[in-house]
Amino acid sequence: MPDEPTVPNPFHGEAFGDAEIEPGILLSKDKADDGTSKAATTAVKMWEAQHDIMAIREAQWEVNERRRAGEKNVQLRKAQDDDRSWFAWTSPASANKPDAVASMNKGATLCRKFASLMWADPPAPDAMPADGSDEARDAAEFTNRALIHVQNKLQTAKKGRRAFDRASVFGSGFTYYTMRSSERVKKEISAGFEIDEAGNMVEAAEHIDGAARREDGMGWSQYRSMYVRADGTLTEDMSEGVEENVPELHEEVLTGRNVRFIPHSAEDIWDAHGAMIAAFPTWGELRRQFPELDKLADDEKEKLFDFKPARAKYSMTPQEQRTWNKRPEDDDEKLVFTLAVYYTGCPDYPKGAYLLSVGGKKVLEQTPWSFEVEDREVALPIPLSQYAQFEEGDPSPYYYGMMHLIGLGNEVRQQMVAALQDHIEWMLNAKIFVPISSTLRPADLRQAGRTMIPINPGGQPTFEQIPSFPAEGLRLWEMSTTEMEHDTGLGNVATGLESPQVQSGKHAQQIVAQVHSTLSDVRQNNIDGYLRDCEIQLMMIRAFYTLPSIISWVGEDGAYKEREWTGADLGLTSQVQLKAGTMTMLTPTAKTTVAYQFASNGMLSQDDLRDVISSNLGGLLGIQDKPELLRIRRQIAAWKQGPPEGWEPAMDQEPVLDPTLGQPILTEGVPETREVQVMDQVLGGIWRALPVDDLPFVALLRLHELSKLMSKSEFSEQPPEWQFGVLEEFARVQAVASPQGPQPGQQPESRSPAQSTQGPLAQPDPNAEEDGTRAA
Repeated sequence: MPDEPTVPNPFHGEAFGDAEIEPGILLSKDKADDGTSKAATTAVKMWEAQHDIMAIREAQWEVNERRRAGEKNVQLRKAQDDDRSWFAWTSPASANKPDAVASMNKGATLCRKFASLMWADPPAPDAMPADGSDEARDAAEFTNRALIHVQNKLQTAKKGRRAFDRASVFGSGFTYYTMRSSERVKKEISAGFEIDEAGNMVEAAEHIDGAARREDGMGWSQYRSMYVRADGTLTEDMSEGVEENVPELHEEVLTGRNVRFIPHSAEDIWDAHGAMIAAFPTWGELRRQFPELDKLADDEKEKLFDFKPARAKYSMTPQEQRTWNKRPEDDDEKLVFTLAVYYTGCPDYPKGAYLLSVGGKKVLEQTPWSFEVEDREVALPIPLSQYAQFEEGDPSPYYYGMMHLIGLGNEVRQQMVAALQDHIEWMLNAKIFVPISSTLRPADLRQAGRTMIPINPGGQPTFEQIPSFPAEGLRLWEMSTTEMEHDTGLGNVATGLESPQVQSGKHAQQIVAQVHSTLSDVRQNNIDGYLRDCEIQLMMIRAFYTLPSIISWVGEDGAYKEREWTGADLGLTSQVQLKAGTMTMLTPTAKTTVAYQFASNGMLSQDDLRDVISSNLGGLLGIQDKPELLRIRRQIAAWKQGPPEGWEPAMDQEPVLDPTLGQPILTEGVPETREVQVMDQVLGGIWRALPVDDLPFVALLRLHELSKLMSKSEFSEQPPEWQFGVLEEFARVQAVASPQGPQPGQQPESRSPAQSTQGPLAQPDPNAEEDGTRAA
């Protein structure tokens, strides 16, 4: 065989691709001579390097916080001879005396109503399939279920609202995600069972292995939560089950006190390459997460307790400052300084970086911030979401909160309230002038029950003439109140729409619509924050949820379901959008009113209107779905599972009719036939008809649900032989629902052989339940 010709290399040995990059110092394992981690000390220097930049912001936040608490005469001031030092100044006469009446503190009231308005309609996720395949669509559907399950446990909507409320003071609120080990729990799985011919449940998964259960966790007739023994067998006795530590996602709310961006010039968390999060947890909380801290000597622990970074008080809440200054005797109650640094994928850290240090000296966690999927490294996002308020044309990454906008107006308003209180006190304590020669005594004036007091002529008292409170003061009070409401964009909504000028419900909706338009930028900031929450949860679940756990839910068909899952079940789903009809800033009753208006204009059908009312007011009014509706949804859910493995459609012969005469065509006296599909036991078991299905209103419900099913892509993606069951059921129901449909007790002509009371297919599948479920 001749040698292959040598092709000259036109690139002369030039190498392609980036060389392996040495990670930055945050992932370095080097230590100083005293054993202190160089990565930990570097992180502290990075934190302290932004002190001068943060000084005016931290002082302004303190001013906002005090004003919202009701303190008066609070001002932002700069230190003398130092352009980098700012502080919150309070008049000595009113320092630490927040004596404002709650109802008079308009700033705090507007902050509460602002959060209530923005979160009147909580958000919900809607995961997008990674591509158009059935697997991607199924993964996206399960991703929605998993996100709702996780968000319910984390109370994501509640914490998002809390973060937004704190943004009224700090400009932005943050939700921060970490993985923490939960308490030791019994290992539990969802075991599948079959039903034998006698109707008894037979365990189908005696051991934990891939062959014992279907990979998708579905398909068995019944499910039951079982505990796992040490040898892998299952039991219903909790005491026999093994225990395990299951890492779970943890979410907490932070403010600008705790968060700094990398670089500091980033416009927000989406623009940042990294972030630093400072915290002051108790030692007991920290050592439970990191048991190796129990091995530290007392002198090492004291060094960690004593470490306090510069300007630490600006990173602490007031409660943390009091605890730090008291230094409790119990070590578990002492506060320690922790600093977490995150980098997403960037030139210095191609795989991201994560460092957690304590006391500025010791590293607790140090790893690339990425995970492996399909033999490639995927960088994780910075686990920090931002709920911002007003931008105000300033590139500050922390934005500006409501108290920054209305703080001075609140001061003016409180000054007028204080002036009015002083004036009323003056009137209540008006002076009484008594002539020196008068026989009237002060004691006589204090006797409330005495109506006749004899005095000498000319001895009558006179009273101090006090002028009325200046009208300009009242006008200034009203003007500051109105301006505060308009500056925030709330307008009449700030008064709860109680103005006498609001004459009707439509007028009130117009006001709300105007508020929505004014606050569209803030609403978008809320949506962006929630979607980033979903993205972080999605990526961290895929990366860290490696141990199986149980998820349960109630489907659209009203049936309780559960399955075992891990992060791998989310597939390649990576994009989440806001579910349509959520985060609208409309209350459930307001959404229902809008739906009625659309229905009155013919833009919504009665069935769609019923769905809107049920979803928005179901919990409020105790409205429940009709049992007849849940039955058809259970049948549809069973059909969506697709044909079981090895299923073959049932075929039969029928005569070929002459299109002109309507009579069978005969060939040499023998009728011609053709092969057609008929209902078999599997499809007949799913679409088993009951007498109640022939009631007109039930038929209309079934017709509506079947039409929605047939209009979706998931119907056309099923094999034509499997679609046959839906088409036959639709024809049967259509005949019942038509004006010339069968009378009660009369069998429709379109009833298939499997649904008839005659023939070999009259009996449904014994493994099929009335609710439409079937054996795999």
